[in-house]
Amino acid sequence: MELILSRVPARSVARWRMVCTSWKLHLTSPEFLKLHTERGEARALVIGSSLNFHYLKFNLDGKIKGTGLFGLNAGIGDELRVHNSSYGLFLVSSKIDIPSNFYVVNLCTGELRKIVCPISSGERVVTASLCFQPNRNMSYRLLFLVETTIGMDHNCYNVILYSSYGRRWSSTPAPTVKFQGGVFHKEILYWITDVQGQALTFHLETKNWATISLPETPTNRFCRPRLVASNNFLHYFITRNSIEDLCVYEMTDSGGWIQKFKVEFSFLKTNEKPLAKKLSNFPRTHINVLSVLRDAKGGRPRIIILVQGFVTCYDPEKQQHMFLNLERRFPVRGADVSGGDVEAFEVTDSLVPV
Repeated sequence: MELILSRVPARSVARWRMVCTSWKLHLTSPEFLKLHTERGEARALVIGSSLNFHYLKFNLDGKIKGTGLFGLNAGIGDELRVHNSSYGLFLVSSKIDIPSNFYVVNLCTGELRKIVCPISSGERVVTASLCFQPNRNMSYRLLFLVETTIGMDHNCYNVILYSSYGRRWSSTPAPTVKFQGGVFHKEILYWITDVQGQALTFHLETKNWATISLPETPTNRFCRPRLVASNNFLHYFITRNSIEDLCVYEMTDSGGWIQKFKVEFSFLKTNEKPLAKKLSNFPRTHINVLSVLRDAKGGRPRIIILVQGFVTCYDPEKQQHMFLNLERRFPVRGADVSGGDVEAFEVTDSLVPV
């Protein structure tokens, strides 16, 4: 019975929990939630800017199944910033709210929890990340990198951790090096640093910091290196200097990198021929990788890319771009076409409690 229910969509299971107490106890147990989450499949994509989020459903063959505006700001406020997502949970803050206020949202169940990061005056949250993998107690963790200004020219950094299991807080010092983003993959957070060819890592269990080498990074100041986690894979994307392609690397089990393929832009194959010529002439500074989608079995990926204001889904096998936000579907309005204001997040319907 458990195996059958674990294949049922999360939204249906959420309704069945209301049938009776015995059903609710079973369908909210950590054992069932873990099984259901592990068997879950990415079903949609959320694309948008701080003012405008869109919910997009499409299959991996490139056929759009449905779109619509997405009410992510319900109960939070306007001008949202989505920090990251994992297994249907989103970590969100509002640009007009108190800077220490963060929200964990489950898109499927509609649950929302406000988390106040315990910072004092003179401190600010530089980056925040939600970390979740199906585990025994189905808890998630939040990591806040906090900067403290000491004097005129000196800053120190500290990591504040929150665990939903027991609502516990802890802290640990962080290296004084500039780093950006924050990608969670197999109990480790990864950041790209300002040291060329290096990434900084933090292990959530051991609390140990380390550095790892990245594939060769061009010195072009317009390049947008990016780390993206998808299912059990960690990818590194980089636009190489003076070459019209996007190189895609994948981390191996030993911690090294292998180049998987290139995303070609010099000769675009698209599902919208009138736009192919236009996008063949855009500057390479306007390429930004947003997300990577895979099916539940970890098959070949689809790369979600922002190309001069257009969001495309790239199929590496066919070497073809499918445009996802044509004007008649859902334009990303008011967004910086270089990619800084636009994000895309994989959505997995899940029952993970907040």
